[in-house]
Amino acid sequence: MRIAKATETRVSHLYSEVGGRIKAARGRLALTQGELGARVGLTRTSVTNIEAGRQKLLLHTLYRMAEVLQVPVVDLLPELTRGTDDRTDVARALSGALTPAEQEWIVSVATAPAPAPET
Repeated sequence: MRIAKATETRVSHLYSEVGGRIKAARGRLALTQGELGARVGLTRTSVTNIEAGRQKLLLHTLYRMAEVLQVPVVDLLPELTRGTDDRTDVARALSGALTPAEQEWIVSVATAPAPAPET
């Protein structure tokens, strides 16, 4: 199934925004891309591509990055509707590419509290 051009643009923008937030959080901790990659099980090149929005990342990787970056996972997700902070917009932005069940699952994960840091 071909995703509509407008949806493709929103999805691309979503990954660019997530990547920018990861890069900013990494910068606040003064971690290199290589250090972040080593801590989450990715190569430096993968981190570079994720931060640039060129590489999609798996949900469990996003959670691991949030843990390593010491931020709630929701802080890595952009608001997609001007003037709101409704993170469920992530699922709406992907609506052309996901089934309703997949959208519901993403909303439930995106709005769940971040896992407790390992001690």
